[in-house]
Amino acid sequence: MGKKGDAEENARRKAAKRAHKQQRAQGARPETSASVRTMLKRLGLRVRNVEPDGNCQFRAVADQLYGDPDRYRQVRTMAIAELERNAQLYKGFVTDDEPFDAYVARMRDESEWGDMTTLVALASSASLRVIVHQNDAELPRYELVPHHGTVVRTIHVLFDPSVEHYDSVRALGDGADGEPPASIPWAGGEARAGADAIDELVDELAAELGNASVGSAGKRGGKSARDKRAAKPKTKKQMQAEALQEAKAELRREELSKTLSV
Repeated sequence: MGKKGDAEENARRKAAKRAHKQQRAQGARPETSASVRTMLKRLGLRVRNVEPDGNCQFRAVADQLYGDPDRYRQVRTMAIAELERNAQLYKGFVTDDEPFDAYVARMRDESEWGDMTTLVALASSASLRVIVHQNDAELPRYELVPHHGTVVRTIHVLFDPSVEHYDSVRALGDGADGEPPASIPWAGGEARAGADAIDELVDELAAELGNASVGSAGKRGGKSARDKRAAKPKTKKQMQAEALQEAKAELRREELSKTLSV
């Protein structure tokens, strides 16, 4: 990146910081968009918000590793140690207008925002695969892996590029504060919904299908023979199977339409 690109990037970051500080002053926090909440839910995931105080990246990773966002200082120290230990690996990540030593010194400061370089350093330091979901349904989620060593654990975070804020991402039904998140199976570039997520999707889709049936009948003013056959009481098992198939089909349609790549 040349000097012009560096200046533009620095200006963008300063503008984002100002917006972020204004939100904090107003007692606000970045909101997860409805489309992204739906996307995460269909993957069996939910957002656990962390404080937007400039330490959010380290807080989100601390929640993933320890179940405690307040251990962010420990996580920041891990990132700094990795940057210093393998400086030659990371110097190329830092923009030309800031010496690497100055960058590392700045990252030691409380409330200094973590960036892609610190997140990659954390992946290497703790042997992590980091799945980064983005708070914009038009943007792809992406994956970071260690520069060295092998992956021993996968963690999930949500990044809001508009204000450069990170939150932690957990499985649906995983709300145990003070404990690390339950493992989220990850295969073929997507999360595998657990039992809690499937149950929630089944209930949601069953309700949607029920409302749709009522609406259609009202428009026609009566039921056809096909409708009457379809209205025959179904077992709970049949309803769950149909709803689950609909959930899978909806997920496939959504994945194809957005062409999300990991």
